[in-house]
Amino acid sequence: MVGDNTLTTADAHTELGRLVAEYPGIFILVPPEDSASLKEVLLSALSKNEACSGKNTVAREYAERFLSKNVALLEFESMLLGKNDL
Repeated sequence: MVGDNTLTTADAHTELGRLVAEYPGIFILVPPEDSASLKEVLLSALSKNEACSGKNTVAREYAERFLSKNVALLEFESMLLGKNDL
């Protein structure tokens, strides 16, 4: 579901890494292949019940602003028409 809490593994210099830097709280970022950090974050989230505590408003707002059907269709139409003002 859009807006749920998410844990993602990615390097900080990737698109996902930059996304979490630009929108703090959108998801929890763990370096890839860092099983110790992954375990620590999972145990911490489960002990605080963060994984089940409701919706992630940062993720929800991002999805509504950038990923909604209307936004995607407008962007696609703009690309087809050669407009780059979105």
